[in-house]
Amino acid sequence: VTVSSHAAAVVSALLPAVTAALVAVLGAVAAHRGRGVMAGLCAVVLGWLLLVQGLPDVDVLWSANVVSNGPDVLARVAVAVLVAGGTGLVAAGLAAARRFRDPERTGADRPAPEPQPVG
Repeated sequence: VTVSSHAAAVVSALLPAVTAALVAVLGAVAAHRGRGVMAGLCAVVLGWLLLVQGLPDVDVLWSANVVSNGPDVLARVAVAVLVAGGTGLVAAGLAAARRFRDPERTGADRPAPEPQPVG
């Protein structure tokens, strides 16, 4: 194993965690600024990232991506947290994005236009 291949392996292993952290920070900033739709969409993306990491390990815990060394119970808990957290974030994010839509863009607050005579 060369030094460059080891560094590349470490960077590729950290990429999902760094991506998830960036999406979580972006969602927190959006929520702090009152952008509910953006926060909801970030929750969907973060949940999807967690599901992508956890679902491959549901059946094959002995070759888990999440925890490679350690007790089996810890691997099962890690996979359960990833899958449950991902599912919850996707569902809640979709609900938040739907709830916090901008009423000016959807036209929900505008009354129906008055009919105009023809000719």
